Amino acid sequence: MEQFERYFNVLGIDATKRMRIRVIFDFYKSISEDEIIDIFINTRINKDSETVFDSLFFFTEKSVMEAKSFLTKDQFDLDFLKERVAYWEITKENYDFENATADSRLSIFAKLKRPSVLNLTAEGNNCDELRRIFKKFIVANQNI
Repeated sequence: MEQFERYFNVLGIDATKRMRIRVIFDFYKSISEDEIIDIFINTRINKDSETVFDSLFFFTEKSVMEAKSFLTKDQFDLDFLKERVAYWEITKENYDFENATADSRLSIFAKLKRPSVLNLTAEGNNCDELRRIFKKFIVANQNI
C-alpha cells in the first residue's frame, strides 16, 4: 500500500484514516487474486467547507472494488470493469481537465454492461487524480 502514499498526501489523509484504508486494502487483497494497482477516494466539500471522504475505490486490471462510507461502515462490493464500460458522463466545474485548483469539482458517472454504475466525485486537487483514473480505467475499458 506504500504506492498510494503520494495520493494520501495530496488528500491530507491522516494516520487514523490510513490505518482504516489499510484494513480495507488487506480485506480486498485477501479475497482477490488480482493485484490492486490503483486507488481513488470520493471527496466532497460539506456546508462547513470541510473535505468529506465518502467511498474508497481500489482498482485491479479487471475490476473495481468499492467500500462505501469506508470510515464508518464495512460495506464492500466488487464489479468487473474490463471492457464493460457502456456509457460515461462527465460534469465539471472550474476545472480545465488538466490542472485542478481549490475550486475545481469533477464528477464521473459510468454505466457498466449489466445493471451496474460507477459514481466518482472529486474536489480540489483530487480532480487531477480522478481525471487520471477516468483515462486509465473508464476510457480504456469502453465497449460500446
